Amino acid sequence: MVWLLAASLVWGLSFGLIKGLINDVDPFFLGLVRTAAASLFFLPWLIRDALYKKLDKRSALQSAACGFIQIGLMYGPYLLSFRYLKSHEVALFTMTTPLIMSAFLIFGFGKLNGKSILRLCCAAMLATIGGVTVAWNGIASQELLVGIGLVQLSNVLFAIGLLMWTYFFGGKTQTISYLMCPYFFGAFLASVILTVFLGKFSFEYTQNQWLVFLWLGVISSGLGFYLWNRGALQVSRPVLAVANNIKLPIAIFISISLFGESAHYSRVASGLFMLLLAIRLVADLPETKSPH
Repeated sequence: MVWLLAASLVWGLSFGLIKGLINDVDPFFLGLVRTAAASLFFLPWLIRDALYKKLDKRSALQSAACGFIQIGLMYGPYLLSFRYLKSHEVALFTMTTPLIMSAFLIFGFGKLNGKSILRLCCAAMLATIGGVTVAWNGIASQELLVGIGLVQLSNVLFAIGLLMWTYFFGGKTQTISYLMCPYFFGAFLASVILTVFLGKFSFEYTQNQWLVFLWLGVISSGLGFYLWNRGALQVSRPVLAVANNIKLPIAIFISISLFGESAHYSRVASGLFMLLLAIRLVADLPETKSPH
């Protein structure tokens, strides 16, 4: 759980950075730059294992497939949504991820009995309500439905890629460091495709913008997804589903502190309590079985 909390802290800072400093950047090109930077950051681990003949080609391809969906395809609608929503609204509408992941667990990975399914559904609803409570700061965006649709599409893609990751690598004791380069290379490939067909290539940005690109690529994407995907292999899938909304109180707190957005501290505290209660509700549920 510590790894998931660390990743949530890293991601929480990114909400404000994306909206405040690079709002005019093509979202598909931004996704390309982020995944390219993250791939290069993890390249030394891949080279090391290849030189010592420890590279598992099948695992590398599986990792690339996860990255293609979980990040590469997900980044397109996610980043595009910032053109239609405020940063706290984007955070708000990611609240459905626990519900989406729980639905996948029940209908796709289902080995839970009726009582466990009921507890998982209650926990997912509690986590969603907690997320709404934390992130709610009014809704003022004009093209709300477009923004909501984009965020929900990104939530679905994220959930699919994350569950694929646990399916392929759950229960393995190997380090995942060398898997992160092919993981981000898969994401980079998806970003190239999206940029070619939907975005535009442009390198005329300010120095500050390029520094933010570097942060988002190496720290937010690279370090963030390394921490999250490592943590995902150390908790059960029900806990993982609910824990997705932990990033919300962190993101809102950072938006208040660093980027001048307003929110109610009592809501943040009560929402966080509900999220923690939701995690406790599924903490002792049996692990859902991968359909091998």
